[in-house]
Amino acid sequence: MAKTPIKKYDIQPLIDEKWESDAKPYRSSNIGASSIGCPCQRSTFLSFRWASPIEDFKGQMLRLFDVGTREEDIMVDNLKNIGFDIRYTGKDQLKMQIAPHVICRPDGVIFDGIPDIDEYPVNFEMKTMNRSNFEKMEKQGLRNSKPEYYDQAQCEMYGENTELETEVKCTLFVALCKDDSRIYAEIIDANPDYMELILKRARNIVFGNSLPEEYSIDPEFSVCKYCSNSVFCHVTHETTEINCRTCAWSKPEENSTWTCRVYPGSPIPYDAQKKGCPCHSFNPLLVPYKVNNDKTKKWHIAYEKSDGTIVYNGYKGVPSKLLKESMIEEKVDDNANPLDITFD
Repeated sequence: MAKTPIKKYDIQPLIDEKWESDAKPYRSSNIGASSIGCPCQRSTFLSFRWASPIEDFKGQMLRLFDVGTREEDIMVDNLKNIGFDIRYTGKDQLKMQIAPHVICRPDGVIFDGIPDIDEYPVNFEMKTMNRSNFEKMEKQGLRNSKPEYYDQAQCEMYGENTELETEVKCTLFVALCKDDSRIYAEIIDANPDYMELILKRARNIVFGNSLPEEYSIDPEFSVCKYCSNSVFCHVTHETTEINCRTCAWSKPEENSTWTCRVYPGSPIPYDAQKKGCPCHSFNPLLVPYKVNNDKTKKWHIAYEKSDGTIVYNGYKGVPSKLLKESMIEEKVDDNANPLDITFD
Protein backbone atom coordinates (compact mmCIF):
# COMPACT_ATOMS: atom_id res chain seq x y z
CA MET A 1 0.00 0.00 0.00
CA ALA A 2 1.43 3.35 -1.03
CA LYS A 3 2.20 5.78 1.74
CA THR A 4 0.19 8.98 1.86
CA PRO A 5 2.54 11.84 1.01
CA ILE A 6 3.27 14.21 3.86
CA LYS A 7 2.45 17.79 2.93
CA LYS A 8 4.50 19.82 5.39
CA TYR A 9 3.80 23.51 5.66
CA ASP A 10 6.31 25.70 7.47
CA ILE A 11 4.01 28.09 9.28
CA GLN A 12 6.37 28.96 12.16
CA PRO A 13 8.34 31.62 10.23
CA LEU A 14 5.12 33.48 9.43
CA ILE A 15 4.03 33.47 13.06
CA ASP A 16 7.47 34.39 14.40
CA GLU A 17 7.91 37.21 11.90
CA LYS A 18 4.61 38.70 13.06
CA TRP A 19 5.70 38.52 16.70
CA GLU A 20 9.01 40.18 15.83
CA SER A 21 7.38 42.95 13.79
CA ASP A 22 4.93 43.70 16.62
CA ALA A 23 7.62 43.71 19.31
CA LYS A 24 8.60 47.12 20.66
CA PRO A 25 12.21 47.52 21.83
CA TYR A 26 12.12 48.57 25.45
CA ARG A 27 14.54 49.50 28.19
CA SER A 28 13.32 49.09 31.73
CA SER A 29 13.43 52.32 33.70
CA ASN A 30 13.85 50.43 36.98
CA ILE A 31 15.37 47.27 38.39
CA GLY A 32 12.88 44.46 38.85
CA ALA A 33 12.81 42.38 42.03
CA SER A 34 13.91 39.23 40.19
CA SER A 35 16.96 41.10 38.84
CA ILE A 36 18.00 42.20 42.33
CA GLY A 37 18.34 38.51 43.15
CA CYS A 38 20.46 37.82 40.07
CA PRO A 39 23.64 36.03 41.20
CA CYS A 40 25.72 38.45 39.10
CA GLN A 41 25.50 41.98 40.47
CA ARG A 42 27.57 43.27 37.57
CA SER A 43 24.92 42.14 35.11
CA THR A 44 22.22 43.97 37.07
CA PHE A 45 24.44 47.07 37.27
CA LEU A 46 25.09 47.08 33.50
CA SER A 47 21.42 46.54 32.66
CA PHE A 48 20.38 49.37 34.98
CA ARG A 49 22.97 51.60 33.27
CA TRP A 50 21.72 50.59 29.80
CA ALA A 51 25.28 49.59 28.90
CA SER A 52 24.35 46.73 26.54
CA PRO A 53 22.18 46.79 23.42
CA ILE A 54 18.47 46.22 23.82
CA GLU A 55 17.83 42.50 23.57
CA ASP A 56 16.36 41.57 20.20
CA PHE A 57 14.30 38.49 20.97
CA LYS A 58 13.34 36.15 18.17
CA GLY A 59 9.71 35.27 17.59
CA GLN A 60 10.03 31.82 19.16
CA MET A 61 11.33 33.33 22.41
CA LEU A 62 8.60 35.99 22.40
CA ARG A 63 6.01 33.23 22.10
CA LEU A 64 7.59 31.41 25.04
CA PHE A 65 7.30 34.57 27.15
CA ASP A 66 3.64 34.82 26.16
CA VAL A 67 3.01 31.20 27.14
CA GLY A 68 4.47 31.93 30.58
CA THR A 69 2.12 34.87 31.04
CA ARG A 70 -0.88 32.84 29.93
CA GLU A 71 0.07 30.00 32.29
CA GLU A 72 -0.04 32.46 35.19
CA ASP A 73 -3.65 33.33 34.29
CA ILE A 74 -4.53 29.65 34.05
CA MET A 75 -2.95 28.93 37.44
CA VAL A 76 -4.89 31.79 39.04
CA ASP A 77 -8.11 30.28 37.64
CA ASN A 78 -7.12 26.89 39.03
CA LEU A 79 -6.52 28.38 42.48
CA LYS A 80 -9.87 30.14 42.41
CA ASN A 81 -11.55 26.87 41.41
CA ILE A 82 -10.27 25.18 44.58
CA GLY A 83 -11.47 28.02 46.80
CA PHE A 84 -8.55 30.45 46.99
CA ASP A 85 -9.48 34.11 47.40
CA ILE A 86 -6.75 35.55 45.19
CA ARG A 87 -6.70 39.19 44.08
CA TYR A 88 -4.40 41.72 42.39
CA THR A 89 -3.68 39.42 39.45
CA GLY A 90 -3.12 39.98 35.74
CA LYS A 91 -3.59 43.60 34.73
CA ASP A 92 -4.51 44.45 38.33
CA GLN A 93 -1.14 43.43 39.78
CA LEU A 94 0.31 45.63 42.48
CA LYS A 95 3.30 47.72 41.40
CA MET A 96 5.42 48.61 44.40
CA GLN A 97 8.63 50.56 44.82
CA ILE A 98 10.70 48.93 47.55
CA ALA A 99 13.88 50.99 47.19
CA PRO A 100 15.16 53.80 44.95
CA HIS A 101 14.84 52.59 41.34
CA VAL A 102 13.68 49.11 42.43
CA ILE A 103 10.13 47.88 41.83
CA CYS A 104 8.26 44.60 42.10
CA ARG A 105 5.00 43.20 40.77
CA PRO A 106 3.77 40.07 42.57
CA ASP A 107 1.55 37.71 40.60
CA GLY A 108 -1.18 38.06 43.19
CA VAL A 109 -2.19 38.24 46.84
CA ILE A 110 -4.19 35.47 48.54
CA PHE A 111 -6.63 36.46 51.29
CA ASP A 112 -8.17 33.07 52.15
CA GLY A 113 -8.51 29.43 51.14
CA ILE A 114 -5.05 27.86 51.58
CA PRO A 115 -5.31 24.68 53.68
CA ASP A 116 -3.38 24.86 56.98
CA ILE A 117 -2.67 28.59 56.58
CA ASP A 118 -4.34 30.80 59.18
CA GLU A 119 -2.64 34.17 58.71
CA TYR A 120 -3.43 36.30 55.67
CA PRO A 121 -2.72 37.92 53.31
CA VAL A 122 -0.23 35.61 51.57
CA ASN A 123 1.92 36.70 48.67
CA PHE A 124 1.64 34.65 45.46
CA GLU A 125 4.40 34.13 42.90
CA MET A 126 4.51 31.67 40.00
CA LYS A 127 7.17 30.58 37.50
CA THR A 128 7.22 28.17 34.59
CA MET A 129 10.39 26.16 34.03
CA ASN A 130 11.83 23.25 32.08
CA ARG A 131 12.07 19.72 33.43
CA SER A 132 15.68 20.06 34.59
CA ASN A 133 15.08 23.19 36.68
CA PHE A 134 11.77 21.84 37.96
CA GLU A 135 13.25 18.60 39.24
CA LYS A 136 16.18 20.46 40.76
CA MET A 137 13.69 22.61 42.68
CA GLU A 138 11.76 19.54 43.82
CA LYS A 139 14.97 18.14 45.33
CA GLN A 140 16.58 21.29 46.70
CA GLY A 141 13.73 23.71 47.34
CA LEU A 142 13.36 27.25 46.04
CA ARG A 143 16.16 29.04 47.89
CA ASN A 144 18.84 26.50 47.00
CA SER A 145 17.82 25.96 43.39
CA LYS A 146 16.69 29.45 42.34
CA PRO A 147 17.91 31.98 44.92
CA GLU A 148 16.91 34.89 42.66
CA TYR A 149 13.26 33.80 42.96
CA TYR A 150 13.62 33.53 46.72
CA ASP A 151 14.91 37.11 46.80
CA GLN A 152 12.03 38.20 44.59
CA ALA A 153 9.51 36.73 47.02
CA GLN A 154 11.18 38.54 49.93
CA CYS A 155 10.99 41.84 48.02
CA GLU A 156 7.32 41.33 47.25
CA MET A 157 6.39 40.63 50.86
CA TYR A 158 8.41 43.64 51.98
CA GLY A 159 6.56 45.87 49.51
CA GLU A 160 3.14 44.47 50.37
CA ASN A 161 3.66 45.28 54.05
CA THR A 162 3.44 48.95 53.11
CA GLU A 163 1.08 48.73 50.15
CA LEU A 164 -1.53 46.63 51.99
CA GLU A 165 -0.84 48.23 55.39
CA THR A 166 -0.55 44.82 57.03
CA GLU A 167 2.19 42.29 57.66
CA VAL A 168 2.65 39.66 54.96
CA LYS A 169 4.39 36.72 56.59
CA CYS A 170 4.70 34.20 53.78
CA THR A 171 4.58 33.52 50.05
CA LEU A 172 2.94 30.67 48.18
CA PHE A 173 5.43 29.95 45.42
CA VAL A 174 4.21 27.75 42.58
CA ALA A 175 6.32 26.29 39.77
CA LEU A 176 4.86 24.67 36.67
CA CYS A 177 6.90 22.19 34.62
CA LYS A 178 6.57 23.16 30.95
CA ASP A 179 7.32 19.60 29.82
CA ASP A 180 4.47 17.77 31.54
CA SER A 181 2.46 20.31 33.62
CA ARG A 182 3.60 18.98 37.00
CA ILE A 183 3.12 21.49 39.80
CA TYR A 184 5.49 22.23 42.66
CA ALA A 185 4.44 24.49 45.52
CA GLU A 186 6.33 25.78 48.54
CA ILE A 187 5.58 28.14 51.43
CA ILE A 188 8.33 30.75 51.79
CA ASP A 189 8.49 32.57 55.12
CA ALA A 190 9.35 36.24 55.26
CA ASN A 191 12.97 36.83 56.31
CA PRO A 192 13.31 40.47 57.49
CA ASP A 193 17.01 40.17 58.38
CA TYR A 194 17.85 38.81 54.95
CA MET A 195 15.67 41.48 53.34
CA GLU A 196 17.94 44.13 54.85
CA LEU A 197 20.85 42.55 52.98
CA ILE A 198 18.84 42.63 49.75
CA LEU A 199 18.13 46.34 50.23
CA LYS A 200 21.81 47.01 50.89
CA ARG A 201 22.72 45.11 47.72
CA ALA A 202 20.17 47.13 45.75
CA ARG A 203 21.66 50.43 46.95
CA ASN A 204 25.15 49.28 46.04
CA ILE A 205 23.99 48.51 42.51
CA VAL A 206 22.07 51.77 42.06
CA PHE A 207 24.44 54.20 43.75
CA GLY A 208 27.76 52.32 43.63
CA ASN A 209 30.83 54.10 42.28
CA SER A 210 32.64 50.96 41.20
CA LEU A 211 31.94 48.19 38.72
CA PRO A 212 30.85 45.01 40.54
CA GLU A 213 33.02 41.94 40.07
CA GLU A 214 32.03 39.55 37.29
CA TYR A 215 30.36 36.37 38.50
CA SER A 216 32.69 34.13 36.50
CA ILE A 217 35.67 34.53 34.18
CA ASP A 218 34.36 31.64 32.08
CA PRO A 219 32.02 32.85 29.29
CA GLU A 220 30.59 29.32 29.01
CA PHE A 221 29.49 29.30 32.65
CA SER A 222 25.71 28.89 32.85
CA VAL A 223 25.03 32.33 34.36
CA CYS A 224 27.23 34.04 31.74
CA LYS A 225 26.45 32.04 28.62
CA TYR A 226 22.97 33.49 28.04
CA CYS A 227 23.51 36.85 29.75
CA SER A 228 22.83 39.96 27.67
CA ASN A 229 25.93 41.57 29.21
CA SER A 230 28.29 38.69 28.45
CA VAL A 231 30.06 40.50 25.59
CA PHE A 232 30.94 43.40 27.90
CA CYS A 233 32.38 41.13 30.58
CA HIS A 234 34.15 38.54 28.48
CA VAL A 235 35.08 40.33 25.25
CA THR A 236 35.10 44.13 25.05
CA HIS A 237 34.84 45.51 28.62
CA GLU A 238 33.35 48.48 26.80
CA THR A 239 29.92 49.90 26.09
CA THR A 240 29.11 51.63 22.83
CA GLU A 241 25.60 52.54 23.94
CA ILE A 242 25.11 56.31 23.96
CA ASN A 243 22.36 57.36 26.35
CA CYS A 244 22.09 59.35 29.56
CA ARG A 245 22.71 56.34 31.78
CA THR A 246 26.10 55.53 30.24
CA CYS A 247 27.14 59.18 30.62
CA ALA A 248 29.54 60.38 33.29
CA TRP A 249 27.40 63.46 34.03
CA SER A 250 24.13 61.72 34.93
CA LYS A 251 23.28 60.19 38.27
CA PRO A 252 20.42 58.24 39.85
CA GLU A 253 18.60 60.03 42.66
CA GLU A 254 16.97 58.84 45.87
CA ASN A 255 13.52 59.70 44.46
CA SER A 256 14.03 57.23 41.58
CA THR A 257 14.73 59.90 38.97
CA TRP A 258 17.89 60.66 37.00
CA THR A 259 19.49 64.11 36.91
CA CYS A 260 22.25 65.73 34.87
CA ARG A 261 25.22 67.70 36.22
CA VAL A 262 25.57 69.61 32.96
CA TYR A 263 21.93 70.70 32.94
CA PRO A 264 20.97 70.74 36.63
CA GLY A 265 17.37 71.17 37.63
CA SER A 266 14.51 68.99 36.50
CA PRO A 267 14.80 65.20 36.25
CA ILE A 268 15.69 63.76 32.85
CA PRO A 269 12.54 62.37 31.17
CA TYR A 270 12.62 58.69 30.22
CA ASP A 271 12.53 59.35 26.46
CA ALA A 272 15.35 61.88 26.76
CA GLN A 273 17.44 59.37 28.71
CA LYS A 274 17.31 57.00 25.74
CA LYS A 275 18.76 59.58 23.35
CA GLY A 276 21.47 61.31 25.37
CA CYS A 277 22.81 64.69 24.26
CA PRO A 278 25.92 66.25 22.60
CA CYS A 279 27.56 66.59 26.03
CA HIS A 280 27.68 62.82 26.47
CA SER A 281 30.94 61.54 27.96
CA PHE A 282 31.28 57.84 28.71
CA ASN A 283 31.27 56.86 32.36
CA PRO A 284 34.84 55.59 32.99
CA LEU A 285 33.37 52.48 34.64
CA LEU A 286 31.97 51.44 31.28
CA VAL A 287 35.05 51.77 29.06
CA PRO A 288 38.51 50.16 29.39
CA TYR A 289 40.56 53.34 29.06
CA LYS A 290 42.90 55.04 31.52
CA VAL A 291 41.50 58.28 32.94
CA ASN A 292 43.84 61.29 33.02
CA ASN A 293 43.27 63.87 35.77
CA ASP A 294 43.47 66.72 33.25
CA LYS A 295 40.41 68.86 34.01
CA THR A 296 41.27 71.86 31.84
CA LYS A 297 38.21 71.23 29.68
CA LYS A 298 34.95 71.36 31.57
CA TRP A 299 32.43 68.59 30.95
CA HIS A 300 35.01 66.33 29.35
CA ILE A 301 36.55 63.07 30.49
CA ALA A 302 40.25 62.95 29.60
CA TYR A 303 41.29 59.49 28.48
CA GLU A 304 44.99 58.75 28.09
CA LYS A 305 46.52 56.58 25.38
CA SER A 306 49.65 54.54 26.06
CA ASP A 307 51.82 57.13 24.31
CA GLY A 308 50.55 59.85 26.66
CA THR A 309 48.20 61.43 24.15
CA ILE A 310 45.05 62.80 25.76
CA VAL A 311 41.66 62.24 24.16
CA TYR A 312 38.96 64.56 25.48
CA ASN A 313 35.59 62.83 25.36
CA GLY A 314 32.70 65.29 25.49
CA TYR A 315 31.11 68.39 24.03
CA LYS A 316 33.30 69.99 21.31
CA GLY A 317 35.86 67.28 21.98
CA VAL A 318 35.78 63.72 20.69
CA PRO A 319 32.11 62.65 20.62
CA SER A 320 31.31 59.37 22.31
CA LYS A 321 30.46 57.68 19.01
CA LEU A 322 34.08 58.22 17.90
CA LEU A 323 35.84 57.52 21.21
CA LYS A 324 36.66 53.88 20.48
CA GLU A 325 38.15 54.80 17.10
CA SER A 326 40.14 57.64 18.66
CA MET A 327 41.62 55.36 21.33
CA ILE A 328 42.89 52.73 18.91
CA GLU A 329 46.65 52.56 19.04
CA GLU A 330 48.77 52.57 15.89
CA LYS A 331 50.32 49.12 15.69
CA VAL A 332 53.81 48.31 14.46
CA ASP A 333 54.03 45.34 12.11
CA ASP A 334 55.76 42.64 14.15
CA ASN A 335 57.11 41.13 10.93
CA ALA A 336 58.68 44.36 9.66
CA ASN A 337 62.43 44.49 9.05
CA PRO A 338 63.99 46.33 12.04
CA LEU A 339 66.27 48.19 9.63
CA ASP A 340 63.22 49.82 8.08
CA ILE A 341 62.24 51.40 11.41
CA THR A 342 63.77 54.79 12.12
CA PHE A 343 64.33 55.90 15.71
CA ASP A 344 64.80 59.59 16.50
